[in-house]
Amino acid sequence: MPVWALVAAMVGHGWGFHTMISDLPKYMGSVLKFSIENNGYLSSLPYLCMWLGSIVTSWIADWLIVNDHMSTTNVRKLGNSIASVGPALFIIGASYAGCDRVLVVLMIALGMTTMGAALPSMKVNGLDLSPNYAGSLMALTNGIGALTGIATPYIVGVLTPNQTLSEWRLVFWIICAVFLATNLVFVIWADGEVQYWNDPDFLRKEKSDRRAKKAKEDVELLNVNAAK
Repeated sequence: MPVWALVAAMVGHGWGFHTMISDLPKYMGSVLKFSIENNGYLSSLPYLCMWLGSIVTSWIADWLIVNDHMSTTNVRKLGNSIASVGPALFIIGASYAGCDRVLVVLMIALGMTTMGAALPSMKVNGLDLSPNYAGSLMALTNGIGALTGIATPYIVGVLTPNQTLSEWRLVFWIICAVFLATNLVFVIWADGEVQYWNDPDFLRKEKSDRRAKKAKEDVELLNVNAAK
């Protein structure tokens, strides 16, 4: 379950991130009526905030773990909750800010800042679960999460044919729902400890244990038959 919890978190983060990275300029241009030049500058601001947020939250996460204030599992869950609930709330707030440019940009920037907490949480969780197979695990989970980059632009296009604020509000509510649902899965089933299958020999040991158990059962059966 920890792996599937990680997949869920990757999907949730990917959904929100890819929607913002592919459609935020469209929203700023069509709804907020920013010029092309201002649109370029302001569309890059949330990602600068996300970068800064990832640096700060990474330092805090390490401090909590190294000083034994929280377990690795709880730090990962806390970080992912910040990276999911934070953007969900701020994005919804932005959708109800109307055409107040300053407030909308501020809300989106704050939402992306909190999304930076994904890096010291679910983005490194694969290394927690399996140091030996972290690369393969990251490729699998991140690859599944990246598929949202194909789905979200199409869905946004279908939902916003007229580029109105009410249409975009629905898009933001969907992002909110995906963030909250996938974070709930992560909080319930995620783990920050090394899993048993991290041992390269676990399959061989498992097979050996099964053989030993079967041999013991056979001996017991022979003893029962002999007693009869």
